[in-house]
Amino acid sequence: MKSPEMKNKVLAYLRFKRQYHVCATEAGPYDADVMACNDKEVVEIEIKCTKADLKRDLKKRKHKYYLAAKANQAQTPNRFFFAVPEKLVDTALEMCKELPYGVLLVKEGNMPLRTKKSFVYVKKKAKRMHDRGCSQLRLRVIKRATSELITLRAKYYGNI
Repeated sequence: MKSPEMKNKVLAYLRFKRQYHVCATEAGPYDADVMACNDKEVVEIEIKCTKADLKRDLKKRKHKYYLAAKANQAQTPNRFFFAVPEKLVDTALEMCKELPYGVLLVKEGNMPLRTKKSFVYVKKKAKRMHDRGCSQLRLRVIKRATSELITLRAKYYGNI
């Protein structure tokens, strides 16, 4: 399974199953694969398709900030997840066992546009990294979602 398919499944899960108000891709200060927000929190999800990619991501500078006791909470999501295919679930769970991060399993299969079937399952709940409102980060998610919509409409209808 490739990253675009996983992103679509995670977006659908967050919007329709978890009822987050706004979802976007490549959002936030670190260009998260997926970010979503509601009135209470902002969540970040990194999509990982290979073990090497998962290991590489954990070495990124952003995790030092996210895990720091006095992280810049205005730019740090309340929760963080890795979304992985079934073959990586055990590896992701092992790598995240000492971290507050959650793990989402993304199952393979065709996903009709309107479906009640879920392709995403929580394997480990993410702990809240902080309780601040993240208003700056929420605004970035909303702006990115709007930009994505405009870009998709321009591609579909042509530049108007």
